[in-house]
Parts: sequence; structure tokens; C-alpha cells
Amino acid sequence: MIRSYLKVAYRHVLSNKFLSLINISGLGVGLAAFVLIIQYVGFAISYDDFHANKEQIYRVAYKQYRNGELQNTSAKNFIGIPSLIKEHFPESGP
Repeated sequence: MIRSYLKVAYRHVLSNKFLSLINISGLGVGLAAFVLIIQYVGFAISYDDFHANKEQIYRVAYKQYRNGELQNTSAKNFIGIPSLIKEHFPESGP
């Protein structure tokens, strides 16, 4: 039964070469995109897994306002940030 299915599929590929090429290449591109997306998501999820206390990691963001309007947002911070964090959040450690 399966042998006849394969035989019919092979004959269809031979009779419609261009359409089969488009279908097979589309399938290959779709599978490659799927694999790349899965690898990217896996990397993003496991980024901080090597830390012992990974649930205690926080991101300090910088937001700049002018006249009450948000002008700039960044993950980069300045030299004085660690001392300010220790001053305002004493539980953050030594």
C-alpha cells in the first residue's frame, strides 16, 4: 500500500517538476525558519540559567523625561547607579 503511494507521489513529482520544486523548496525554507526560531527562543529562555539565584536578577532601566514627556529609554546606566541602589535598597546586599 505504501509502495503504491510512493510510486504515485514520484510520478506526480516527475510530471509537475516546477510545481514540485516550488513546494519542496517552500517546505525546506519553512523547516529551516522553524529550526532557527526554536534555537533563538531556547537561547533567550536559558540566558541566565547558569546563575545560582537566577530568579533574583533584575534589569535596571534608565528613562529620561523632559517636561513630563518620555524622551529616552535605555538599559545603559551611569557610574553612580550601584551606590544609589545600595542607599535606597539596603536589602540589595553589601
